Amino acid sequence: MQVADEKKDEKPGAALDYKALCLMNVAQLRHAAKSTPGMHGAEAMDRERLLAEICKRRQIAVVDVSRDPDVIRADAKQRMRELHDAREKALAAGDSAALARARAAIHKAKGQLRRTAK
Repeated sequence: MQVADEKKDEKPGAALDYKALCLMNVAQLRHAAKSTPGMHGAEAMDRERLLAEICKRRQIAVVDVSRDPDVIRADAKQRMRELHDAREKALAAGDSAALARARAAIHKAKGQLRRTAK
């Protein structure tokens, strides 16, 4: 399923913009880097460095997408995954204080996700 997503996001000859790149995960960015001329060492780069290098090599203007609903949703979903992992660790460890913090943060992230719904 992931390969299909990569092919959908990276069509031959399709012009990528900064917003589209920001919404890609690391695997999709590495796939985009393979078709970028002059890109070497993409496998060893983290997401932020990879994004910056692709933009530099493809001469894509970097814009502020911090208020873009799609980017906010992607960030909120990533945060939810991290919080669910923290909640599971707290449950396994029996740490009620950490569990309460994780649940409160999950509640807050769900609210943010709902507010950005299209």
